[in-house]
Amino acid sequence: MPHQISVLNPLNVSKRVLWVCLIVAFFVPGVAHGQIRDPLEPLNRKLDIFNALVGLAMTPVLFTWNEGVPEPIKQGVRNVHRNSGRPLVAINSVLQGDMENAVTAVSAFGVDTVYGFGGVFRVAKGLGMEDRKESFGQTLAVWGVGEGFYLVLPFYGPSNLRDTVGLVIEFAAPVNSSFYGSDIPPDSGLALFAITSIDDVASNKDFIANIYASSLDPYSTIKSFYEQDLLQRVYNGDPPVEEVNDPFSDFDAETVE
Repeated sequence: MPHQISVLNPLNVSKRVLWVCLIVAFFVPGVAHGQIRDPLEPLNRKLDIFNALVGLAMTPVLFTWNEGVPEPIKQGVRNVHRNSGRPLVAINSVLQGDMENAVTAVSAFGVDTVYGFGGVFRVAKGLGMEDRKESFGQTLAVWGVGEGFYLVLPFYGPSNLRDTVGLVIEFAAPVNSSFYGSDIPPDSGLALFAITSIDDVASNKDFIANIYASSLDPYSTIKSFYEQDLLQRVYNGDPPVEEVNDPFSDFDAETVE
């Protein structure tokens, strides 16, 4: 009998990663909004400093991108990246029960891919097709999975356990693999990821610099901004207003003369 060589199927690996991450996600404990658990704060602070140093080292690259690349080219790169993520937006919208956003994402993806030259131009926006970004981390939130605890990811920045699981799942998802698969060379996908990452850092450079210049504790300030942004994303820009217990609510004002 000939010797059989076992070949590791990337799709099977992706499936294993998906199942492991999903199992981890549903054991993530919930936490009240505005109360970020940060048991890894000493490590997170070190990673925050590491990311700041990486950003500082990238200053020449960021300056070249901001000052040397024409804005239409930068916007085109952003548009292509935005359009390439729409299949995942559609899937997450379906998983969240938001069929309207799913249909819009699929329609906009088709229009911009065909008539916008692969998404370079946002033709769909001009036709009123404006889908809302959705991630698997947001899907897990809709399903009732808690935030877990705060994390600072190297080369990425603020996150939490739930969103980190979502990132891993999206990276391993077959729909993501197909986008960077046979039709588009892997190097092109990596190049797009690298360029858009540079654009993200360059776009937020001044904002982050102002925090480090004006805040007594930049780490806590960034963590607070992250939580506020997280609430806006999870609740689609309309987070619930937490009720504040008024100790004088039962006090009869008419008794005061």
